[in-house]
Amino acid sequence: MTRAERDAADYETLYQTKAVPGDEVRVRREKAEDAKRALEQRQAASDAGLASRQKALEQAQLDLATEAVSEKDVKAGELAVANAQSELAERRRRLADLRVTAPVSGTVRFIPRTRTSSMMPTGQSAEVLGPGVRVYEGDPFLEIATTERACVRVDVDETDIQRVHIGMKAKITGDAFPGRELPGEVSEIQIAGRKAGQGVTLFPVTILITSPLQGVRMGMTADVTIKLGEDARPGKGG
Repeated sequence: MTRAERDAADYETLYQTKAVPGDEVRVRREKAEDAKRALEQRQAASDAGLASRQKALEQAQLDLATEAVSEKDVKAGELAVANAQSELAERRRRLADLRVTAPVSGTVRFIPRTRTSSMMPTGQSAEVLGPGVRVYEGDPFLEIATTERACVRVDVDETDIQRVHIGMKAKITGDAFPGRELPGEVSEIQIAGRKAGQGVTLFPVTILITSPLQGVRMGMTADVTIKLGEDARPGKGG
């Protein structure tokens, strides 16, 4: 249902830019409504099945009290209810897996281009993830701008990367906020590096700023110094 609604919203955006006809939008919206009804029907069926088994158990317990059925029949009813509750819990778990939760609140700033957005007219800024696009672990697919937290990404030389660890303290300075030294700590170290020429490999490291972000904006350039034991190595990031 979520995928169908997202698809409909994407086509409404394309319709506003006159990239697709209105009929395409109506088709996607109808599919979204069908998916929503199908989900509601499945949920109703699950709830009805559980209620039916619960009622059967209560009837079995009543019959036991009047010696109309055996204890074995009651046990069978209890097992049926337990199975229905387990099935309902599994379906709810699968439904929860459909949600992607961001670690911070904010505003969506950028969604990478995918093959499904190749229909967009040249120069359009809307970038959408279409249905059926596979996103692998570690692949960026959404960028959120937030005022709650900020980080600086720097490249660390391969000769120093083994000495960098999660939680290491760092200090951040920059021309955009003169006279201030922001404290930070290493929050992420990429396992894969990139070649930087002359046989040198650089590894991206993320430094989380741990102080208030007053005056700090996304895209600013900063100088980062990470304390490596008794040594300190500067880095340039943004």
